[in-house]
Amino acid sequence: MKNPIQKALRFASWKFRCLLPIDQGYIRTWWKNLEVDDDESVASDIRKFGVYDSKMSWEIINTVKPGMTVLNIGANIGYMAMLAEHRGAYVHAFEPDPRSYSLLVRNCSYDTKCIRALVASYNETSVFWLDGELYGNSSISKENTKNAQAVPIRTITIDKYTQDYRIAKVDVVIIDVQGAEMNVFKGMINTIKNDRPVILLELWPFGLENCGSSAIEMFKFFYALGYRLEELETGNLVESSIIRTLQSQKNGKGFCNLKAISNI
Repeated sequence: MKNPIQKALRFASWKFRCLLPIDQGYIRTWWKNLEVDDDESVASDIRKFGVYDSKMSWEIINTVKPGMTVLNIGANIGYMAMLAEHRGAYVHAFEPDPRSYSLLVRNCSYDTKCIRALVASYNETSVFWLDGELYGNSSISKENTKNAQAVPIRTITIDKYTQDYRIAKVDVVIIDVQGAEMNVFKGMINTIKNDRPVILLELWPFGLENCGSSAIEMFKFFYALGYRLEELETGNLVESSIIRTLQSQKNGKGFCNLKAISNI
């Protein structure tokens, strides 16, 4: 939705619908109502603006086309999966946090396949840290969380998942896994090589380092596979200087959204 008139009309429609009654525990997005939890960080932005992470939201709307297959890894309560559904995609949504997963299932349509598992580079059982304040901050690294509780969780790789479910082609990947992105990418390298999906992701240097990786490792991974990285905010190609910029923000915990696009 690049047309500003369309955005204005959508916003006006949302503002009008906000005047109508709504069931307790739900909030209105520009597209549909979502069931949320009181401490869920996604909810506060939607209550104010009708959308969450607007740049990422519009990128999903503009990138996903009807009939595409979309993987939403770290799907949280289902907001991003809902956007892909709205565009007519076949969505596979992965979420390891049991609290978020229960909302994810209720927020997604029956056509979306919801999987409670930790997407990683191996297929076995691992430890996952449930954040004590915000569901969306749960992570494989305790250092990325606050007042966290460790729980065992089943792990899967995307390469094995796509093979088991005979997914012919993955078109778009939406991923936000609190610094564990490289763990995910290493377990889907064949999917990336064969399908060349567009990948929408968060770059969080602090979180990557706590999960045993780094932004530089991520850049090298994509460049070696024939991908380029663009900043969603500006559309510019990513340069290594962005790492220093993010490390100078939010007490060293700055982050931004990227788009990985195949050059092949």
